[in-house]
Amino acid sequence: MVQLLPNDTLHDMKAWQRVKLSLGLGLSLWLFWAWLAGDFEFKPLRGEALEWADYAQRHLLEVMPEAGTPVYPLSPPDGEGTYLFQAFAEEGSTMEIWKMEPRAGNPGAEVAAMAGGLVLLAEDLGSDWHGTVILLHRVRKEGAVLVESMYAGLDRVDVAAGQWVRAGQVLGRLDQTQERGLQWEVRESLGLGISPGTLEDLRGWVQPSAFVKKYRGGSVSR
Repeated sequence: MVQLLPNDTLHDMKAWQRVKLSLGLGLSLWLFWAWLAGDFEFKPLRGEALEWADYAQRHLLEVMPEAGTPVYPLSPPDGEGTYLFQAFAEEGSTMEIWKMEPRAGNPGAEVAAMAGGLVLLAEDLGSDWHGTVILLHRVRKEGAVLVESMYAGLDRVDVAAGQWVRAGQVLGRLDQTQERGLQWEVRESLGLGISPGTLEDLRGWVQPSAFVKKYRGGSVSR
């Protein structure tokens, strides 16, 4: 025997169904307008934004191999047969310019990394700097320190960004050392980028030859 539900029960069920239908329609309309407004646009999670110097100190300092004993980039290790053409800080210069002493039949010279490091930049920047290489080094003297070095004026670049090089490894070549010379910089402040050449405020840059002497224990008399 089939038992029919009372009329008031049927009335309550129909009322609840109408409420659910109304709620469903309302929710659908809200979702639709929210979508149109872009509230559901995909927004990827982002980590903490770090400047290059902070990133290098936090993530690279302890994992990079040590740079080893530094050398002079022209005629390493001691720069024999070279001379200083322009001194650091002379008229605000951010660099030292080194040239080879004149030698018959061999005007060019290879340019070497002053220490082991990671190649950050290696490309021809045109008439201002020609071939340019920037390296990141982890050196140690009373604690590990990260520094950058720049070598500009190259006629040929033999390394690539992301490559690890050892102290004294060839970075490229200067074909006319008497005409242009090697433009060599060392920076204790990371992320200074392509050199401006001259500045009134040289904080962040250091004298390259003095840096080599410091990390070689002052053993090089140049």
